[in-house]
Amino acid sequence: MLTVTFLFLGFVLVIILPLATRGWESWRDRGTGDWPAVEGEFVSGTVLNAGGEVPFVPLLRYRFYVDGDEFEGSFKIESVTDREDAQLIVDHWLTRPQIAVAYQPGNPGISKPLLSEEKSLPLS
Repeated sequence: MLTVTFLFLGFVLVIILPLATRGWESWRDRGTGDWPAVEGEFVSGTVLNAGGEVPFVPLLRYRFYVDGDEFEGSFKIESVTDREDAQLIVDHWLTRPQIAVAYQPGNPGISKPLLSEEKSLPLS
């Protein structure tokens, strides 16, 4: 019985606690700093109405190529309370002609746009 208790506590400390404190996206994106990066582009954006206290969510879609194959991804930006502000965020990102996209080695269908300076990619 004591062994089962220790196994359960270990599970909580190793799996549940990190998920609860950093969130699912942080858990999913762990190690993305080591992923290769390529040039990509935004292809569309929209504002989702999620309801609640912060109802408007900017959603952007992007495209990139790995070894000649096309891949697409999307991501949400922090929700805001004003629809016009959310649209300004979408419009801002859509004016960027190129972005850097990191992808999971061996599985480029899993990707993440690099919106900060976390990984440098020369875009010309």
